[in-house]
Amino acid sequence: MFNTVVRILDDEGNQLPPGEVGEIATSGPMVVPGYWNRPDATERTLPGGELRTGDVGFMDGDGWFYLVDRKKDMIVAAGYKVWPREVEDTLVRHPAVREAAVIGVPDPYRGETVWAYVSLRPGAAATPGGNSSSSAARSWPPTSTPGTSRSLPTCRRPPRASCCAASFASAPPALDRALYR
Repeated sequence: MFNTVVRILDDEGNQLPPGEVGEIATSGPMVVPGYWNRPDATERTLPGGELRTGDVGFMDGDGWFYLVDRKKDMIVAAGYKVWPREVEDTLVRHPAVREAAVIGVPDPYRGETVWAYVSLRPGAAATPGGNSSSSAARSWPPTSTPGTSRSLPTCRRPPRASCCAASFASAPPALDRALYR
């Protein structure tokens, strides 16, 4: 798009080189100048007039952008950044798993720990920790390995949407019956 700049930034607002994961920021004529009568929200979301999208991604060497996750979904476990989407993508590669939702829950020692909710395929069975057949799961650092998993008949979600981790985030670790369908 003409007169548009898209960059990848670190947490301090510094531009990152290609291949590094950070927040996607953009500026140009299509970006709103700010929130109506909300200078605090404007400064937080549009510092210096550049829109911080809240999306996390990276740019490759050819200038193509790739989305990794939403910044607010990031789990910080023992000081390490864990992207729920990466864990979910690995879990659904297991032949018994139909859907997965990963959230961070408070942990007094690590800050947050990774929780996974999975919905199994009809007739399939799996046990927590029993998905070690996945080579990607075996290579996870301990901070990315789900500390707890819970099997659900199916994940509650809006029509045509993927399993919604947000519906679990409000009630971990105990599940409300409304999460079951």
